[in-house]
Amino acid sequence: AVDPLRRGPVSGPPAEPAPVTFTTYADDPSSVRQARHDVRAALAARATDDAIETAVLIVSELATNALTHGAGGFSVEVVVDDKSDEALISVRDAGRGVPTPRPAVPGTPGGHGLNIVGALTAAWGVERLPSGKRVWARVRLRPGRKTPGG
Repeated sequence: AVDPLRRGPVSGPPAEPAPVTFTTYADDPSSVRQARHDVRAALAARATDDAIETAVLIVSELATNALTHGAGGFSVEVVVDDKSDEALISVRDAGRGVPTPRPAVPGTPGGHGLNIVGALTAAWGVERLPSGKRVWARVRLRPGRKTPGG
């Protein structure tokens, strides 16, 4: 059973259509660069340039957290929901800790990634899994575009 620990807005991840991409990465700092490249490629024909850059920044923050605080490598899943015009970006790792945003302290490096994720996303959250956790974020693919019912 999944123990959801939601952060940010109350709404959770959208119903998940088939993933656009699901990739597992090694426990190596160069994996973050590869994850950014893969997310950019997965969204290339489906999102604005600004939305792609937002998604790349989000996966960079979440993957870096997975390497820093998780156990072993990580995986990234990108699911595009054309109906809501959003992408669900998930990073999974085997770490048991739950990421929590920290207050920003001017002049202090690090520790601001989740604040950045929260500022750039429609919603984000954390789910505990039997083998670790999943940190997810929803990103608008074409900001400003009206969606059905919206």
